[in-house]
Amino acid sequence: METMCERISHWRIPFTDRTPSFRRIEDLLLSGALALMVLLPLAEALLRRSVHTGIAGSTLFVQHLVLYVGILGGAVAAREGRLLSLGAVTGYLK
Repeated sequence: METMCERISHWRIPFTDRTPSFRRIEDLLLSGALALMVLLPLAEALLRRSVHTGIAGSTLFVQHLVLYVGILGGAVAAREGRLLSLGAVTGYLK
């Protein structure tokens, strides 16, 4: 009997003329979120040292960006067929 993971692993999104633009948008969103995750704490640290003030809510914003990066990273991994599987690990544990 085929497992759910084996059935899903063969599914592919049909390629259309819009697919490359969606991929580019997804990649740009992921790159932008990663850049903000790096630049926002750096800017806050510099502002605290120089002006003695920070960016209001930057910590919460970075925490939310971590969630979005995880979601978008999972979408990109699924798109490229590079999702990790625990099947190999469970084979060693038995």
